[in-house]
Amino acid sequence: MKLVTQAIKGYRLFQFGWSLGHTVFGMTGHEWKTPQLTAHEEPALGNTSGIYIADAPTSLITEDTTGDLLGQCIGWGKAVRHRFGWRVQHCRVTRLWVPTHWKEYLPDEWKQLAEEDSRTYGSYLIQPPAPNFGEMVVDMGKITGVSALHIPSLAGVTVNLKGGRSLWAEELCAHATVEFQQPKVAAQIVVLDNARIKGQHLHLDNVRIYDSHIVGDTITLYKGTIRNTHIHGDAVIKYCHLTNVTGCGSIKLYDCDGNVEDITSLGVRTLCDSP
Repeated sequence: MKLVTQAIKGYRLFQFGWSLGHTVFGMTGHEWKTPQLTAHEEPALGNTSGIYIADAPTSLITEDTTGDLLGQCIGWGKAVRHRFGWRVQHCRVTRLWVPTHWKEYLPDEWKQLAEEDSRTYGSYLIQPPAPNFGEMVVDMGKITGVSALHIPSLAGVTVNLKGGRSLWAEELCAHATVEFQQPKVAAQIVVLDNARIKGQHLHLDNVRIYDSHIVGDTITLYKGTIRNTHIHGDAVIKYCHLTNVTGCGSIKLYDCDGNVEDITSLGVRTLCDSP
């Protein structure tokens, strides 16, 4: 540990709270009411406290974090070196890169630091369109290195994703109407809330789906929780906890309420057939 008399330059990722008063949050969920923050506890060799900043944006990607906003920061006070940068006592954001059309939604103190930038940092985050747009078309064929696809709440807007023969993402989060034009969409972690998902072939693992509508020719939902959701198409649901799930099509269920033997003996049964 050392006392820093000159500012340490670094980077941090932030999340934007669309449904929480357009507030900026750190990646651990702590609210940043202003661009400057002091740690609750001073960083020391014997703890993990402090505000984490990285030496470079690429280090943030290495740490397997995905955020909405990228901030350039300075840190000072007591500081402890970590693998990708520093844990500092005080931190102030001096520059903020935000997706196109997001700047106007930021709190005033953050807005003056913001620069709109369509680039991505380890993930691809679907950006809200300019006002009065009823539809967004995003060419995924032009995006490389997609690890996470985050689609924030866009009231009355349909997001059309096209390009490429298939889309695979480690994480898919959607709170809007999304139409996939790829033949196949697969995701390892799926969080859908008040979403409408439409695609030809959907394979979604580790699902948390609430108050949503899923449409596809073939749909596979594997592990997780599904509540208050309608499924339209031929679907296979494996090892999911279901509450108020309706469907239209041949929907086959592997029940997860019992052990593996019970699941095997239960086999596959049709919950709902198309009229």
